[in-house]
Amino acid sequence: MGPSYLNVSEDEMKMADNFYTVLSNRAQEVWFDQGVELGGGVAFTVGEQGAERNRKYIKKAGEYLDSLVLNISAHTETLPFVNTERRIRWQDSVARAPCLKFACLLETTIELLPPNMVHSAESATDMLALEEYNFKLLGAARQSHYLKYPPSNAVDGHVNTAFCSPENGRKGDSILLDMFSNIPAEWSNTEFVWLVDSATKNILRAAVFEYSQDAIHWINFGNTVSCSETNISAMISDELGALPTFLHECSVVWLAGGPDAGSKSSPRLFRARLEEARVEKWCVYEVWARGVK
Repeated sequence: MGPSYLNVSEDEMKMADNFYTVLSNRAQEVWFDQGVELGGGVAFTVGEQGAERNRKYIKKAGEYLDSLVLNISAHTETLPFVNTERRIRWQDSVARAPCLKFACLLETTIELLPPNMVHSAESATDMLALEEYNFKLLGAARQSHYLKYPPSNAVDGHVNTAFCSPENGRKGDSILLDMFSNIPAEWSNTEFVWLVDSATKNILRAAVFEYSQDAIHWINFGNTVSCSETNISAMISDELGALPTFLHECSVVWLAGGPDAGSKSSPRLFRARLEEARVEKWCVYEVWARGVK
C-alpha cells in the first residue's frame, strides 16, 4: 500500500536502501567496517555520478516523508514501517564495528564527533544541506581524524592501525567487546587483552572492568590491569609530528569459578568503563579476548 499511495516511479522502487532508510524516520545506528568488499555484484554507478544519483533519491525520499508526516491519521495503518513522529529523540552515541578475524563486535560510547553537530531539521528535505553544514563544522583536521582512526581499527587484526579518540578520555567512556556467545566452558580463565600506547595504558589503569551475559546487568570483575611493553613499534602523532613508540599489552583476567564469576553461566560481553575524566586520549591498536584452558 505504501508505494501505491506515494505513487513512486519504477526507478524509485529500485532504490529501496535510500527510500526505506529515510522513510523509517529514525535515528540510525553508526557502524564502521574495514572496507572488505562483500561481492555479489557492482554498484549502479560510482564516483560523482553515483553521489549525484544518491542525492536525487534521498531528496525525493525526504519529500515523501514530509508528505506522510503531514498526513499522519490517514496513512499510519497502511505504512507501518514509517515512524510518523515529528520530533525524533536522538539516541545515545554508540559506534559499532564488527571484528575482522573473529566473531565478535566492538561497541564504544567514546564521542567521535564534536557536540556542536546538528542532528535534526524541520523538513526531511533539508538533510543533505544539514550534512554539508555539519561537514563544514567538523573542519579538515577533525574530518581526517574521523577517517584515519575509526573504531574498526581496534578489531581488524592489524597492529599498525588504531582507534584513537579525538578528545581526552571522559567520564562514561566505554569500550565493549561482544563475543556473541558465552566463553567456552573449558577455559579456566579469560583475559580481556588490549594493545595500546602508553597514554591509554594509564587510562586502562583508571578504568573499571565489567562483564555481562545480557548487556543489561553488569558485574565488576576488578580493575587490576597487568601491562608489559612489547617489541611492537608504532608512530604516535602529536603537535611535533609523528614520534616512534613501543606499544603495551595490557590485560584483565576473569576467573571462571572465581569470586567475581557469580552463580550463572560464563559471560558473553566484557567492557572497560571510565568513571572519571582523564588528561590522555584513547588509542587502541587491538582489543580481544584470550582464553586459557
